[in-house]
Amino acid sequence: MSVYTRTTKSNGTTEWENGEVVTHTEHNDEWNAFVLKFNGEIDDANVKTAADIGPTKIGDYAVNDAEFLGTGSDPGDHFNTNLPSTLPKELEALRHRIKWNGGGGTNLQALQSGGGMVTVGWTEPPTIGRQLLINPGFEIQTGAAGTAPDGWSLINTPATAIIRAASGSEDEAGVNKRSFHIVGSGAGITQTVSGLKESTKYRVGAAWVRVAGTIVLGTTGGLGSVTEYGDVVIADTSSSSFSYYNGVIKTDSNGADIVVNITAATASAELYLFYAWFYEMADDAPLESPSLPIQVVRDSAAVVYTGLDSNAWDDTNVHTPLSLSVYVPGVGYALSYQADLNIGHASSSSPSSDTQEISITLEMQIDAGGWNAVDVRTMKAIQDDLSYTGHPHLRHLIPDPTPGSNYQFRIVIGLYDKESALMNSLIHSRQPDSRAELELRRY
Repeated sequence: MSVYTRTTKSNGTTEWENGEVVTHTEHNDEWNAFVLKFNGEIDDANVKTAADIGPTKIGDYAVNDAEFLGTGSDPGDHFNTNLPSTLPKELEALRHRIKWNGGGGTNLQALQSGGGMVTVGWTEPPTIGRQLLINPGFEIQTGAAGTAPDGWSLINTPATAIIRAASGSEDEAGVNKRSFHIVGSGAGITQTVSGLKESTKYRVGAAWVRVAGTIVLGTTGGLGSVTEYGDVVIADTSSSSFSYYNGVIKTDSNGADIVVNITAATASAELYLFYAWFYEMADDAPLESPSLPIQVVRDSAAVVYTGLDSNAWDDTNVHTPLSLSVYVPGVGYALSYQADLNIGHASSSSPSSDTQEISITLEMQIDAGGWNAVDVRTMKAIQDDLSYTGHPHLRHLIPDPTPGSNYQFRIVIGLYDKESALMNSLIHSRQPDSRAELELRRY
């Protein structure tokens, strides 16, 4: 209200004069006018400039989760430029924007202390970084029907576990979006997320169409089942269309692995699973600070080996210049090694038959745990040839290398000569260098 002004009296002024008779009408009018203004019409004109009003004197407006008001305080998709006209509307508009800027969306839940999932809504920080699940869209199932999608493992044995072709009935999933069809009783899929930060919040979620029964999104490996921001358990018992479900989970002080489970929990439960996700939330760090976004290691050298014993394999020749290694600092990386070799062979005399052979093996080991072959090429001499050349290409891709591990690669040359050490060289005088490249890149 504006500043209160006293009513006009019978004498034509706003004040009674000495000795004047005050009628009950004038008295009541004065007080009624004051009460009317005081009850519901006080505004900033009635408050002293720079007045210090304690926070305990202001009521809490946090009654509803941030929502569309459908008024001037609605910051949604409209062209209304009217500003909120009251403090509650202003707060509601701010909460709405904070919620959506933070990616809170709908159905964002977390475990409260003592157990029980509650909606946490707009108070949670935004997500940062990369998607940490492998094959999160369930687009690839290299195994037969009944096996898990690539990157996932089965929980028990589903009655149905197969990629389903795109259906126009789920427009929210996007055009031509496959889904993973699961039917089972306590069966589903699981994936372990490794290399997580300690005491850090992560957002886990999934999108599905429930056909029947109860569908459960859950985790294990977090802070437990009764601790604030502990393991997530979100059950869907009633949805009938494309639905999103989100939870917030916090890692322990060691950054232990988190296991994500999606199950058709009850008898004959059925769902079409479209997406799953696992993202870090910016609780402590305001921005993503990636380390080593890309590493590239290269080397080149000629391949030279001589002095081969006759009638025996010699497969211990490690071509040291093309031996490369790289450290994987965290999740969200892909690793690729490739080598292009130029191998020339010359003999002191022509072989009488196909008795000379060369094998080129790409080997890998993780954290010095032992070498294993990951790619092999072979070359073989033709009868009466004094020399021959080859240009094998070797490559190995790891889409999800183990965080915190060191990967090593090497080229091993195997030689075989059945005839009196005729294979006395693996190089021509003008042979070009062989080259290798090892790349680690964030995706």
